[in-house]
Amino acid sequence: MKERRVYQTTTTLNEQDKAAWIAKLDEQIDKARALVFERRRDLAEKTAAVYAELRGLFPAGDPLSTEQILAALAPGDALITWSWSNTGVAALLAHDGTVTGITLARGAGEVKVLDEKINALRAAVARAPIDASVQLDTDVVAAVRDAVLPGELREQLRGIRTLTAVPDGPLNTLPIELLIDDVPVVYAPSATIAIERRQAAQARLASGSHAPGAIVLGDPDFGTGSSRPGPAYPTTGVVLSLVQAGSNGAVGGLRRGDVMLTYAGHKLKSLADLKPAVEAAAEELQTRGANAGDRPVRATVWRRGKDGRGETIEVRLDPGRIGVRLSRAPPAEALRSMDFFDQSADTQAAKAVATDRIRLFGGSLSSLPGTRAEATAVASLLGSNATLLVGNDASAVRLREAVLATTPRVIHLASHGFVGNTEHPYEACIALTQPKEPSRQDTGFLTLEEMIRQWAGRMNGTELVALSACDTGLGLQQGDTMMALPLGFLAGGAESVLASLWQVPDRATALLMSRFYANWLGQSTAERHVDGVSYSAGEPMPKLAALREAQAWLRSLTREEIDRFRKVDERVIAESVRGDPRPIKGSVKSSSSVRPYAHPYYWAAFVLYGSNQ
Repeated sequence: MKERRVYQTTTTLNEQDKAAWIAKLDEQIDKARALVFERRRDLAEKTAAVYAELRGLFPAGDPLSTEQILAALAPGDALITWSWSNTGVAALLAHDGTVTGITLARGAGEVKVLDEKINALRAAVARAPIDASVQLDTDVVAAVRDAVLPGELREQLRGIRTLTAVPDGPLNTLPIELLIDDVPVVYAPSATIAIERRQAAQARLASGSHAPGAIVLGDPDFGTGSSRPGPAYPTTGVVLSLVQAGSNGAVGGLRRGDVMLTYAGHKLKSLADLKPAVEAAAEELQTRGANAGDRPVRATVWRRGKDGRGETIEVRLDPGRIGVRLSRAPPAEALRSMDFFDQSADTQAAKAVATDRIRLFGGSLSSLPGTRAEATAVASLLGSNATLLVGNDASAVRLREAVLATTPRVIHLASHGFVGNTEHPYEACIALTQPKEPSRQDTGFLTLEEMIRQWAGRMNGTELVALSACDTGLGLQQGDTMMALPLGFLAGGAESVLASLWQVPDRATALLMSRFYANWLGQSTAERHVDGVSYSAGEPMPKLAALREAQAWLRSLTREEIDRFRKVDERVIAESVRGDPRPIKGSVKSSSSVRPYAHPYYWAAFVLYGSNQ
């Protein structure tokens, strides 16, 4: 009935009133569209605010007591946690059955000074050095060390085998190893999570079991979906938003979404040109005395095909009333609006979410071709059971299917990462291949919210998740846990997460990751030495030891050794990192004493969360 009333209204109005009526409808549609987006954003903000207030996001479990934490720490291990607020900063160090507390800053003024010191060091370490000879300013490091790890605490760390760090505030952005490089450091969002993940790893080790497979993802395709250019819409013409059934236009073959370019030889630059063109054609027929049926009017329209490309076709119409509704907007704007409102509500929401997330990355996603080399090298080290997802296969759907099909031993994701923000903490995400048409199942991103809501328990038995993306380890402190991407995987059951605190160049990342996996999987062909412990060739190393040896190895590489890796393919990289650097063939152009990756910018970004077993 509503449609019939609308039809009767449009057919009884004169042209001027009809144009005014359509303009009013267009205005109402614009207001409704703006209201939809405003309410969707408001809902997202309110939802995020609720989650931000919840404590204990880690599934099922109250925070452990001090006594329980002390009892769970192994001999020679220690745990340090910082508490940060606008009015004060404190640190607690637990080891050997005791807890030592110390105030680091009192009042807003002292907190501000401490923040500035940490931010200065973070800026110095997370920025690429001008050349290989530039090293980190030791005075800047010492200032932060004395401020957050005063001598009283450092003295108690002497001889500690492993330090578990639970950072807060700006310390979430800084690797503690820069301050105490002689103590192995593993990180955790909270003391409770640290103990729980360590106990899960110990239980699996006692059973002697390993999950069978691995998932390695890299080089997602960002050239489709939201970043893909749309069809080349006409810049002039009139868009047909409705063609009435049985009308002159329908009989002539016009369709909704056609863009009328000419009518009876008259070019149509905009809506205002159509009425004069129709009147001129009718007047010409009347002057010549021709019957309407004997003299059809030729019109050209642009029409989009199934492949998205447009073509210009000619139609023949009777003179006079066409029986169409016209859009007042320019062709590109009108067609995009029609496309959007023709979709289901779920599809509309998915596209809006995908667009919002791309905006978080600055409006575009730069390609990461270097991560394909990294992923291929890592997959080679993990063996035939590794599932390699690159290019179009590096999608949210394929990743979800692979993870939910069977528990993998390793998940390695090499892509862009975004840490979220205070207003929208659950928007922390990893960018994946962008779909041609975003949907609820695939917006082109793996989010922290999806991991916590849908992946809980799905990774029980996963020993390692490696997030080889920029800023994947950063997060926000909320209650007893940190809102960051590692949390999602730890909540899903993963024992450990290897994540980066800033973006590291592709080549350095590929070398570090390949060496780490060779160490951890026991694929080394030479003896390894780290933190006073020796590992024979082929002996698997604990994750933290494997990472620290890989970092030391990367720092030691000369320019010539790095250049040699630059000239070989991914599988040769995987083979080369198993042993010591091989002899260099051919001439060299620079001094072998230059070590380009010695600066912490290249090696210190990657930190280990959860279990160090």
